[in-house]
Amino acid sequence: MNKSLLITAVTAVAALAVGIATTAATRTPVHAAARWQPGNHEPWQWMISGTFNPNNQSQLQGDAADQPTVYDIDGFLNTDATVQTLHARGDHVICYIEAGSWTDYRPDSGQFPASIIGNTIGGFSDKWTDIRSPSLRPIIAARIQMCAQKGFDAVEPDLEDGYSNNTGFPLTANDQIVFNTWVAQTVHNNGMSVLLKGDPEQAAQLAPTVDFFLNEECNAYSECNMYPALSASGKTVLNAEYNGKCPASAFSLTNLDTTLFKVNLNGPRTPCANSKGGSTLAVPAPTAVTTTTAAPKTTTTVAAVRVPAPTTTAAPRPVRKHRHDPRVGPR
Repeated sequence: MNKSLLITAVTAVAALAVGIATTAATRTPVHAAARWQPGNHEPWQWMISGTFNPNNQSQLQGDAADQPTVYDIDGFLNTDATVQTLHARGDHVICYIEAGSWTDYRPDSGQFPASIIGNTIGGFSDKWTDIRSPSLRPIIAARIQMCAQKGFDAVEPDLEDGYSNNTGFPLTANDQIVFNTWVAQTVHNNGMSVLLKGDPEQAAQLAPTVDFFLNEECNAYSECNMYPALSASGKTVLNAEYNGKCPASAFSLTNLDTTLFKVNLNGPRTPCANSKGGSTLAVPAPTAVTTTTAAPKTTTTVAAVRVPAPTTTAAPRPVRKHRHDPRVGPR
């Protein structure tokens, strides 16, 4: 074969291969105005303890009266077929991944260099990672691309608050802002929306970068007051409470959407009175003892299923990571 023809052929094949890989790995970036976010008090389900069955009504509704139209499910354990089934019903689907930790049972766990794996997260086999390391970014980028390939609408990157925990690395608040911003930009470049999970102390700073928010127990930990300005701006604040206590009925934020879940996030849910479909539900009476001040965020070693015990003073807040190892089921 003519040498020039051979070179041309090889170049064409290589270009085609690159084009196919790029197409499979990414979707077209979506401008901010066109990005999806949950609507005002839109019913939502959060089930990340295992594989989600879109044909199981108890998983869909969690035995509540309303029918969710937003589902936050595990990105690794669920298939594109599950996402397509929910899309066919007009629902939106959020892809749960770990962004700031190493988990031994994920299929990409062997790609993490030992040097970026830090301290164990209390109560779990998971470990914090060094979010400053350039070695971490390609791994997380691949996880985000997986979500895009499966057709998810948004991404929930978990454990994006290592700077305020005992990770084993000297992480600063600015390190966290840089990493969380990079994660959000990478999600957007893959054509999806992104939420900020936890990290309420940096929520205002990251608000221009993320599309909506997810907090765990802002009522129990007196953090809901960190979100009014963000909620009033039109960005939805999803809030999960685990102790069976909704915010007081007089407490209202424009886009705060509180739902009660079991701590292992395996299906049961009860929307609070400030959520669509929950207006007829009674708001549980407050307990005799409440926490009135925000607690410092620290990592503590506690049982795998952790519901903070009522105390007369503010207690250190444990790492609230409630997705469980699918190899052993809910703990």
